[in-house]
Amino acid sequence: MIAFTILGEPVSMKNSRQIFRDRKTCKPFSAKSAEAAKYARDGRLQIPRLPTLLAGPVSVTATLYYKDRRKDLDAELIIDMMQGRIYANDSCVVEKHLFRKIDKLNPRAVVTVEAA
Repeated sequence: MIAFTILGEPVSMKNSRQIFRDRKTCKPFSAKSAEAAKYARDGRLQIPRLPTLLAGPVSVTATLYYKDRRKDLDAELIIDMMQGRIYANDSCVVEKHLFRKIDKLNPRAVVTVEAA
């Protein structure tokens, strides 16, 4: 079992996409918002890098501590951030357990990953 904490208020992947247009082709595409990109960049630094990445099916349990109740309960960005640090590909996640709590002074994500 691997356990770690990511400090900072978790960001929802589904509500943090923005639509942009390619400058050359004018085709629309979506990308992470600046808030999601910053959380991903800062959060990845707080996730331990295993010497041997997990390959088998894994279960992820995440307790997300938000400042208030306005944000959606979503750990997809955190699951993406663990790719290349905990497991080789996030497709090995076969089970997710998510919990929302409120902590105005110390928002964070407490995550455990274990064999499923």
